[in-house]
Amino acid sequence: MNITKRHHYIPEFWIKGFVSEDGFLSVYNKDKDELEKKRKSPKQVFFEWNRNSFNINGEKNDFIEKAYQLGETKFFKTYNKIVEKQEQIELSPYEILHLMYFISEIHWRVPSQDDKADDYINKMVMGKSILQAKDKITGENITEEKFNKLKDEPFFIKTSKIIRGMEDFMRISKNCKLENWRLFYTPENNPQLGLLSDNPLIIRNNKCLNILESELIFSISKGKTIYHTKGKILKEIPPENRIDIDVLGFIQAKKMVCGSNPKYLEDIANLAQMYNTENRIKHLKERVFEIFE
Repeated sequence: MNITKRHHYIPEFWIKGFVSEDGFLSVYNKDKDELEKKRKSPKQVFFEWNRNSFNINGEKNDFIEKAYQLGETKFFKTYNKIVEKQEQIELSPYEILHLMYFISEIHWRVPSQDDKADDYINKMVMGKSILQAKDKITGENITEEKFNKLKDEPFFIKTSKIIRGMEDFMRISKNCKLENWRLFYTPENNPQLGLLSDNPLIIRNNKCLNILESELIFSISKGKTIYHTKGKILKEIPPENRIDIDVLGFIQAKKMVCGSNPKYLEDIANLAQMYNTENRIKHLKERVFEIFE
């Protein structure tokens, strides 16, 4: 079995939407609090070695990584339609639903949500989740005792992240209002400078159990952004709003922020230092979402 080692938690095709003309990115290392001197390719960022590989019954297995890759392959056609032209486009209901699922999956896939995944597993009750565990010999559901032991397995915890993304999507997909998902693009003659962080979703209500039920902002490329308005009107978006989005994204990043322009990335890092209190960050988020009315 061919086991993969380099596991991206941000898909490479998405990272490529933020590169400069040379195909590379500038990288800000938040652990070192510095802009890295060497620019990197999409392959070199937003990954962890063997993040989704596990030993199961004595054999190494990367089925979780392959499940993510399958989802990426299916979503790529929709993604490519969104980013291939720098103009307003109409998405079909299927494409909007696919986009919503991708957003939900990414939210739970990134490392910043690992602790919440652990908490989700601890609260999981057998029979009350879409995740079912059966005895491979009898085909019957395993006992509650075995299920509780299974919850301690690392591969089960990582699998739960995929399941949580599915559950969030399934809970709202039948009753959601697709018209509340809006695409905004920066005109081609304007600077395309948007940043990508390892915690990429800007969520208005972080206490919301299902992020798809909150107002949110999702940068799908350096020049295109998805807004979930929750029925509010999306006002004209001033250029400074893009800067505020990038500052907020930089602040909530865990380890890394990338972008096409090193000077812009460094400027955003300097601006982020101004928001060094909880109240200032709260005010920044309120300002970001003032475009909804």
